[in-house]
Amino acid sequence: MSHSEVAQRLEGESLDKVTVWRVLVALTEAGLVDRSNGGDGTWRFELRSGSMGHDPHPHFTCVVCKTVTCLPRESVRIPPRIVRGVVDVQITGRCESCD
Repeated sequence: MSHSEVAQRLEGESLDKVTVWRVLVALTEAGLVDRSNGGDGTWRFELRSGSMGHDPHPHFTCVVCKTVTCLPRESVRIPPRIVRGVVDVQITGRCESCD
């Protein structure tokens, strides 16, 4: 979810947008949430799977409706010799609904 989406869901909870942003950043720094940029300039936040484990996986973003979909980890394979460390894979295109 984007910062705006989180803030919108929390309307009425006495939290302003700055506070929501700071909480999202703190959760990211604590390793509870992952933050990624889908190439549109909007940071999106996702709860890490498992108790504290990280399950990195690619995302698909529709260029028309802006829907972000989690893809299975095995749908994209990057040989270890190409990258080291954390990799954020973002695939863009048109979803079936917008095609």
